[in-house]
Amino acid sequence: MTEAVVFLASYPRSGNTFARILLGAYHGVEDLNRLEQAIPADTSDFLWQTVPEYETQEISAHNNWRLRPQVIEAYRRSPSILPFHGLKTHTANLIAFGAPAFELRPDDRIIYLARHPLDVALSNADYNNQDLDSSIELMCRSGTCVAAGTLASVETRGSWTEHVAGWLDATACPVLPVRYEDLSADTAGMLRKMLAFIGLPIDEERVKRAVELADFSRLQRKERETGFQEAPANTRSGRFFREGRSGQWRTEMSLGQIDRLYGYCAETMNRLDYSL
Repeated sequence: MTEAVVFLASYPRSGNTFARILLGAYHGVEDLNRLEQAIPADTSDFLWQTVPEYETQEISAHNNWRLRPQVIEAYRRSPSILPFHGLKTHTANLIAFGAPAFELRPDDRIIYLARHPLDVALSNADYNNQDLDSSIELMCRSGTCVAAGTLASVETRGSWTEHVAGWLDATACPVLPVRYEDLSADTAGMLRKMLAFIGLPIDEERVKRAVELADFSRLQRKERETGFQEAPANTRSGRFFREGRSGQWRTEMSLGQIDRLYGYCAETMNRLDYSL
């Protein structure tokens, strides 16, 4: 195993967890609550325990940015239960405080999960238990940074368009764009594509098993039965795996809300072959 990292990057609620479940299940990680051990997030508190005096560090965007390179470097050298080091991130790939978010290497890989931004807005509104207008405003706000009470939880996301561009335009290592809609429609085919991109062998029986384990209705049932430790406590619907359908914005957003978000995202939407 090398120190290369496979970054699974996305704006929140764009299919990142779905991709992680598939890659984990392909390698025998069938328990949802072992997913963080298999492919942690760069906000996982246990990764940040490598920072000296972590518990007393100032919780700020600047401090998070300053320390995150050493956190990721320590992760590169740590053992992994998968044959690769996968790392989930919602952090934008941009320059801030005079430094890049990620010190990418040529042998790293980026799988960028994208989703129609109007569906992202709806899903984020539910996930964050906020009204839809607030969700839209956050997606359009340049330089957005959020935190949930710990230094590890700080995420400098930027706007949706900044996030997409920062990752898709990365040149330090190869990038594979994966749209949530394609991952849902042809799950086995997209899993094969991700495995080939990482450089892993493809076993059709394991692909079939992974697709079965990642079936959305099964994930909803498992969440009801055993819970999902990555789910926040106060989603509006009470679920992490809410519906998983595409195109909900057509019936759940007003024309004004559609116009506002589309007006901001149109150019980037066209780049991803999204339309109204």
